[in-house]
Amino acid sequence: MQIYASSASLHHVQDSPAFETLERARESWADILPGNPDSLWAWCLSQDRDRLLGLMAYCASRTVNAVQTKGDRADSERLLHAHHLGQALRLDMTKWFRPTAGNYFGRITKPGIPAALAEVKGSIAPAWEKAKKSDLAVIAERETTGSGWLPEVLQ
Repeated sequence: MQIYASSASLHHVQDSPAFETLERARESWADILPGNPDSLWAWCLSQDRDRLLGLMAYCASRTVNAVQTKGDRADSERLLHAHHLGQALRLDMTKWFRPTAGNYFGRITKPGIPAALAEVKGSIAPAWEKAKKSDLAVIAERETTGSGWLPEVLQ
């Protein structure tokens, strides 16, 4: 069996419930697993099925990369696999991610912010279009909070 894993940075989503849940799980497994890597195999052999499945699920959760970057095509194999996994798990991203000025609105184009606001509000205040991008990102965070709105890539 071959397993390829790489660690993805989660620093852009540190204020999300998903990050907090993964961090709690990491801390929990760090407390449970033996500190010496040479002891890991023996430890695994002494565990029950549910604990090992839990560990495998945690490890798998740390390796799924569903982040679509500018260079990625939406139909890339990696993103399609992530999409299928999300569907199979009935993943509701509104429970795990809230778009903020820091993690989303400040990273998209300025015209993308009013477009997102229009999706949520139906229309936008004319003054918003004249705002600086950084101010507009803060407005978008405020106006979308509690709406359940997500960027299309997360829907």
